[in-house]
Amino acid sequence: MIRPLVAMLLLAIAPSATAVPPVEGFVAANGPDLLLNGRAYRAVGVNMPVLHQLYLGTWVHTPEIYGSAERAKGAAIEGVEDASRSGFAFIRFFAGPGYPIESGDSPTPGSSLGS
Repeated sequence: MIRPLVAMLLLAIAPSATAVPPVEGFVAANGPDLLLNGRAYRAVGVNMPVLHQLYLGTWVHTPEIYGSAERAKGAAIEGVEDASRSGFAFIRFFAGPGYPIESGDSPTPGSSLGS
């Protein structure tokens, strides 16, 4: 009997949650909906799984596809800029340690990617 009374008392004296007004330029939730500046917002993104490794020049296929780490980095930057121009708000990528260089594995004997 005491526990329900204590719970009711705590609920009665607890401060009520007040809604915080949305901040201009930030996404806010309204139930299951997302709003940006008071209008419906739908997040659209693109997958670029090797973006991190392209930028660092550590992707295993960099020599075959891009020829050099510098060209791979340029392609990564160009890909991000293209996604932005196309209206994508998010880019998903793998942010690992840069395999295979750190592991010492080389896809081809004598390759510059191995140790």
